[in-house]
Amino acid sequence: MNQNIQVCRMIDSPESIICNKHNEKVEFVLLNNDIHGNDKLLCKGCFYEFSGVKQVYSIFEAANKLQEMKNLEYQGQKAMILDQLQQIIIHIEDMITFQGSFQQYASNILEVMNNWKLELGNKLIAISQYKFQDELDRFNDSTLTSKNDDQILQFIQQSKWQYSEKIQNNLTNIQLLTTNNQTFLNLLEFVKKQQEFESVQRLNQQSYYSDRFDSLFIAREDSNGPRVIFQSQNQPDHDMKISLKLSQTFPQKDTVLSISFSHDDSLLASACNNEIKLWQFQDGKVCDCIGTLEGHTQQIFTLAFSKNKNWLFSAGKDMSIILWKPKIFLFNFIITTKQQQLNAHKDYILQLILNNKENQLISCSSDTKISIWSVNYRQNTIQFQQSLERHGGPVISICLNQSNNLLVSSGLDRQIIVWSQNNNKEWVFQQVISKLTNDFGYRISFISDVSIVWQSFKMGLTHIFKQEDGTFKELLDYRIQLSKKAENDGDYSFPSIFNSNKQILIQKHCNRIHFLTLNSQTQLKVQQEQIILNNQQSYGNLSNDGKYLVLWCDQKFLLYEICYE
Repeated sequence: MNQNIQVCRMIDSPESIICNKHNEKVEFVLLNNDIHGNDKLLCKGCFYEFSGVKQVYSIFEAANKLQEMKNLEYQGQKAMILDQLQQIIIHIEDMITFQGSFQQYASNILEVMNNWKLELGNKLIAISQYKFQDELDRFNDSTLTSKNDDQILQFIQQSKWQYSEKIQNNLTNIQLLTTNNQTFLNLLEFVKKQQEFESVQRLNQQSYYSDRFDSLFIAREDSNGPRVIFQSQNQPDHDMKISLKLSQTFPQKDTVLSISFSHDDSLLASACNNEIKLWQFQDGKVCDCIGTLEGHTQQIFTLAFSKNKNWLFSAGKDMSIILWKPKIFLFNFIITTKQQQLNAHKDYILQLILNNKENQLISCSSDTKISIWSVNYRQNTIQFQQSLERHGGPVISICLNQSNNLLVSSGLDRQIIVWSQNNNKEWVFQQVISKLTNDFGYRISFISDVSIVWQSFKMGLTHIFKQEDGTFKELLDYRIQLSKKAENDGDYSFPSIFNSNKQILIQKHCNRIHFLTLNSQTQLKVQQEQIILNNQQSYGNLSNDGKYLVLWCDQKFLLYEICYE
């Protein structure tokens, strides 16, 4: 018997079986087809009393033969269950992700409505009381009542516009989340298949399911480029295609090392040397520059807009982090208050990210450290919480998974490190990912809760890591070579961009921007469409709705519209 095959376990012992007739140990098993059940079990007395032709095994021979038969049967049946179990686990993960997104939008709406209620309540209290001396002019001016009514009407109209727009944005997101949602469609298709199961003839069932079990992870290449598959291939393959349209270009002479969209894609922030320029973004176009934020003393490397409000974080070469908070946001006129955290790191700050709840800001730096900051929007403060120290060189890139319980970091020390949250919500070291390539990488991103994409410095080689039994392992056969030339990327500022709503991954290598898409079966595919820039130094970011890509290269902005087919 092959000892490498997981066996089916016998829960009773043949040695313990007693003959009911003679109260003796059973020693033989009859093979006669006309005898069934316990009548097949013979002790020595039964054996001599049995009349007729006897076809027998010893009890131990019978046990070994039965074990072999059950092992073969178990392998086929196990594969059937594992195949079904794998599908159900994937749908559970999708529904958990959907649930988190829905709850976040609902929480946003509740917060907006509570703020709206509070503002109206405060106004009601304010107009319910007055000072005698302030109202003396009423005796001589009968128009004051009308003026006060107009002011209240203007206040109400302004609050309607301000809060209803925020509510509408979140309602739109919920509608997009639930209308033709791929998670729902996948689950519906899955359920229909189960209901049709009885009418499907299962020919060669054992080999069929065994083959499926052995190919839970496969890689194949077709004429459209490499494809990586992270799960069973038992579902139909519906590949998404994209097309690009260059819709706008305009000059920007200052070097831009970071771009960020506001939560509703109405504002675009660009880091231009040591200043932040705010642009109005409307109808897929970058419009007027509506303001400049000044506060940094040296070049800005990273920007992070809140996904709920028009609050902006910035950091860079001067080692400080600034929280920019709008004081007035009306008629495209912005006055901001700022909270500056000086000497947040001991060297350049290279990237900032916010968790989903936006109560934590995470920064990485050339000082080899990752810092965790507590964010309090009401008090307009950021406070140091924790330092993650495991890298031996500058930390270039960080990313949170969709559930925000895992953090991955990549550094010039050639390490990829995974961090996780413990029961006290503190970040702790989990793992240094083993990889075959002894190289550093500029770009890293989660593309699911358990899958990481990392792009190495050499030749734009994209590596895939997947979590199995709590440990991330590299899928060596599934690497994607973005460039066929022996080119190394000399610019690290362009991030790895993944949009979970559109299931699109954007990777830059040298002077080319590559687009990879994930379909409903979590298959990663390189699109034929790509952007070729004039030089390597560039930066870009994707709008939150996934429709527009803004790039800066060669002293100008380029705006591309992305169409999904």
